[in-house]
Amino acid sequence: MTHATFRALCAFTSATFPSAAWMAGLLRWRPPVSGRWRGLVAGCLALGLGAAHAAPFAYLTSNSSTVRVFDLATQTTSDVVLPGPVGNGVAVNRQGTRVYLAGVTARGVLIPSLQVIDATTQAALPAIALNGPSGASWAGVAVNPSGDRVYVANPDGRYVAVVDPGTRQVVNTITLTGKPANLVFSPDGSRLYVSNGSNGTGDSISVIDPQTQTVVASVAVSNGPSDLSFNPQGTRLYVTHPQSNVVSVIDSTSHRLLSTLPLSFSPVSAVVSRDGSKLYVSDYSFNGAQVAVFDTRTNALLRSIPVGNRSTGIAITPDGRSVLVVNFLSNNVSVIDTATDTVTATVAVSNVVGPFYGAFISPDTRAVGPSPTGTGTVGLSLNGGGSSCRVTNPSFTTAPGTPPAGMRLVHGVVSFTATPCTNGARVTVTLTYPSPVPDGAVLYKYGRTAASPAQAVYTPVAATVSGNTLSYTIEDGGVGDEDLTVNGQIVDPVGLGVPLSVLAGLAAVPTLSEWGLLLLGGLMVLAVAVRGRRPG
Repeated sequence: MTHATFRALCAFTSATFPSAAWMAGLLRWRPPVSGRWRGLVAGCLALGLGAAHAAPFAYLTSNSSTVRVFDLATQTTSDVVLPGPVGNGVAVNRQGTRVYLAGVTARGVLIPSLQVIDATTQAALPAIALNGPSGASWAGVAVNPSGDRVYVANPDGRYVAVVDPGTRQVVNTITLTGKPANLVFSPDGSRLYVSNGSNGTGDSISVIDPQTQTVVASVAVSNGPSDLSFNPQGTRLYVTHPQSNVVSVIDSTSHRLLSTLPLSFSPVSAVVSRDGSKLYVSDYSFNGAQVAVFDTRTNALLRSIPVGNRSTGIAITPDGRSVLVVNFLSNNVSVIDTATDTVTATVAVSNVVGPFYGAFISPDTRAVGPSPTGTGTVGLSLNGGGSSCRVTNPSFTTAPGTPPAGMRLVHGVVSFTATPCTNGARVTVTLTYPSPVPDGAVLYKYGRTAASPAQAVYTPVAATVSGNTLSYTIEDGGVGDEDLTVNGQIVDPVGLGVPLSVLAGLAAVPTLSEWGLLLLGGLMVLAVAVRGRRPG
């Protein structure tokens, strides 16, 4: 097939199947044609024609039930319409598959629900009932590292609701003395921190043990604590106070208030740079139009960055290169370069309001790409390794070197680097293949080992199989980490080997020529058109 013919087929395919979801569905569909059909769709996705969704995205709230999905790569937005309006808090789970938003008042009626977005398809899912008391309102949202519990702050009820997203039930409530605004997990996931306001008396940060779901410590702070942000090391917690114009600095190991950083404006949200050296604080003053930058080592104010008017939410991108700032009154988003601390882009986003706090940018813990063998789409996701551990440099390539004897790596090899992770961390990797993993298949690691430090070899990896997914665990510096060093970085090329005997036993399927593919696509379009013209 010539390059021109291939691009023409891609254009035809994109016109026939206008959404990425349709094309992704084709990769899972098994028509009576050769792998070239699936290879065509996969290749089109790789070219970016009808490209599938890819992280990261920022989820921005509006003054209605519409969530603005901001693509950080293209700096464009799309919309997801939810069953009801949402409030100040947004949380994307660590796996990058779900977005949770707490419901708020709609036409005078309170919506006691947790709104949910499928982050893989950018589609609204059914809301989860929170069963709050009459007149309850909801604020911050946080998800534990494993993604099996969602915590929602209820200021009026003075408690935190614990939700099981699997069963869609509130499984517990944690009583607090103050009115909780926001919640955040420590980077290692061992503690949940909650900001509690009490109208100026008894304001505090509550520390919750998620295992026992009880309050184990409390830190007194200035009135009106709001947003919470950890440094990557998990040793410092920064708390904004919009009412008193300060930021509290807390030692999270001893649970002591270390200092307060004074500001000339109303600080509403904060985020720490990926290297932990700088703190960025947004300005919610009515005429505010700046982001303050502090040196976290000296607590000195370094500079003020001009942005849009009345900023709300602020968050850092997974690669640490940019800070995103939501500007309420300006109806736009500012993108700040963390190397130069200058605004590199200002993007108009209509009716944008927030969020005011929360992990509203999806993590780079996933990667999706076409297999080089034309079998379909291969997906990869990480779980664990610390809050900053993410996928970098993913590639989907043909099998390097000489495959193991009697095996064929049917979907090629997935290569990736996980960084920056906690030193010595154990990370669970899940691979999703376009077809069920057959009996006798073996996952192989390709790279250096302690026994073969000078030469890359294929090594079997213990894995758990479920349908078309396969999961395994790898430790920084341990077996399977190609750099053989405990350094917070895991390098891991892997491929699925299927015995040649199994492949030989598979029944051959008929194939279609390129013109046959075009004819098949044309017939499908014709069928849709004819159906659309039927009188209803």
